[in-house]
Amino acid sequence: MEAIAARATASKATVYRHWPAKAVLVMDAFMARVDPAAPFPDTGSAVEDFVRQLRATATVFGTDPVHSMLVGLITALPGDRELQKAFRTSYMEPRRAQAEVTMRRGQERGELIADLSLDRLFDQLYGAVYLRLILGTPLTAAEAESAVRQAFRGILAEAHR
Repeated sequence: MEAIAARATASKATVYRHWPAKAVLVMDAFMARVDPAAPFPDTGSAVEDFVRQLRATATVFGTDPVHSMLVGLITALPGDRELQKAFRTSYMEPRRAQAEVTMRRGQERGELIADLSLDRLFDQLYGAVYLRLILGTPLTAAEAESAVRQAFRGILAEAHR
């Protein structure tokens, strides 16, 4: 926090007034880069919505400084409860909520099967992104699209008719 205050030519008190904990500051910096770069669209197709969102996520996660920030976050998460909470509330919960809205729309349109574990699908799709990130070979946009299309193949309503 001292280094941030010095770089911003502000006092530590000013920094702490805006960000009461380092985890909150880190998440704000991460979200400022990621949120506008990877929106959850509404194209009229749940599959296409996920393709576009996961492609955008893979692209932004594969570029610096976001890649470095996310690897640092993931590395620090297991040992920092405050950071876990900030990551969950700032990033994961809103993304899960957006994904759920997209999947529900797909179900209402008859595009997706009704008996679907929304949480499991989210974990399968985004787990691939995080695993590859941790392994040092970030998912490409094309691989993200392929992962979505493969995952959705089994839950499309037309496949079950």
